[in-house]
Amino acid sequence: MKKILLIAICSIICEGMSAMAPLQVDLNDPDLLDFFRDSIEAEAIFRAACENNVPALRLLRTAKPSIVNERNEQGNTPLEIAVFYGKVDAVEELLTPRDSQVADVNAGSRGYTPLYRAVELAATKRKNAAIPIINLLINGGADPSIRADGFPGTPLEYARSYEGCGNDVIALLEAAAGRAAAN
Repeated sequence: MKKILLIAICSIICEGMSAMAPLQVDLNDPDLLDFFRDSIEAEAIFRAACENNVPALRLLRTAKPSIVNERNEQGNTPLEIAVFYGKVDAVEELLTPRDSQVADVNAGSRGYTPLYRAVELAATKRKNAAIPIINLLINGGADPSIRADGFPGTPLEYARSYEGCGNDVIALLEAAAGRAAAN
């Protein structure tokens, strides 16, 4: 019976059925964790990040801590996906250390870091998600001086180039750039 329950829980979480009520799962159950370690596919964390499914993110990270820095076929990380979709809770979860694993806040596809994605989020009139995400990224150690491959500017310069980005976003990035320069 326990094995059937484990298979059902894995299916629900790993198949992205996050519309259901969050499951109460004992993350200390060694049978459950062993089962997940053997059957988790990287796609599950991307789906959980995209859907803001924090209970699934926690379970996936507990079972397989290294999954937090996996890359999909396009080279994106789960953190980059969560930022792109404006999923504040998922971003916070991915930046919370668990088992000494935390999402690499400066890793992105083609050098296009999560901070660049957050600037795009702000420029598309989604500041209600962008501002807390930018704060989480900066507090998590995002480097505002990283330039994406083939892009002629930092996230701050990128924000300044977007007409609709807003002074509040620019001010956050200026403050972060100032602190980074001082260090």
